Amino acid sequence: MPLAWVALTVVSVVCIDQASKAVLLRQLSLNRSVRLSRGVRLRHVVNAGWSGIRSPTASLLLWGVAVSSSLLVLELGGGGEGARAGVAVALGGATGNLVDRLTHPCSGG
Repeated sequence: MPLAWVALTVVSVVCIDQASKAVLLRQLSLNRSVRLSRGVRLRHVVNAGWSGIRSPTASLLLWGVAVSSSLLVLELGGGGEGARAGVAVALGGATGNLVDRLTHPCSGG
């Protein structure tokens, strides 16, 4: 998976993450849940932050370290195609959470 595909995957995951959160916020009240299937429920909760870190600057710094170290490992040849795809999805999720922290700093994400 070339680096361009990693970037495209990250962007796609962020878009899906943000769209799904927007739907949840409109459709499900805080602390309410809905059954998706047998044994699977979706609950609307608010995440207080990473280990209590609420500072947007600290969140951005931690995200930057995660992205930089992940890309460095990928560039140094760490893992195969599956590892690259997994890192891309994880970075997309982390980026979606960062967007939440920066746009809703008091409510988490």
